[in-house]
Amino acid sequence: MRKALLLVALTACPGGGTSVFSASYTLDGQPRAVDDRAGGRVTCAVDSDPRDAIDPAPVLTLAVTSSSDGHRGPGLYFTVHAFHGAGSYRLGTDRGQAIVFDSATLGDCARADDTRCFSTTESCTLELTEWSLGDPGTGGARVGTGAGTFTCDTLLNATSRDTVRVQAGTFSCRASDWTGARH
Repeated sequence: MRKALLLVALTACPGGGTSVFSASYTLDGQPRAVDDRAGGRVTCAVDSDPRDAIDPAPVLTLAVTSSSDGHRGPGLYFTVHAFHGAGSYRLGTDRGQAIVFDSATLGDCARADDTRCFSTTESCTLELTEWSLGDPGTGGARVGTGAGTFTCDTLLNATSRDTVRVQAGTFSCRASDWTGARH
């Protein structure tokens, strides 16, 4: 009876899921890790490019943030245009951008005098090894999971001209595709 009650309690609990979405990488040789158990987020979202009415090809954004409440911490955003599912993407060949920061928020990166964020539109690779989505929900979006690896040889801070390197990046993400919801 106790086992049955425990099973019912665990399945009824909304936080009882077993998936932990996470990312890890080294930033100039120093390890960084983020997961969604303590306020962090690791998501992969696909949508049409809202800035390009002529070529609204799907855009993938991998978002890794250590905090969703505005606190500064490590984070990484990797965007690739002309997304086509699982496969390899290389910035410089494929359009996109990578942004990494160690003690900032994405809002800090938009400041003209920023010294915390590093970015590039080349020299990064994202390998999407898993892209598993379900059928469209009532809003038209498909959701599921994604996983892969990433690396960036050189990212530059435009203010200080300092550079950093991201290596050995791995991720598992909560995935969503909104392109079907926009039509």
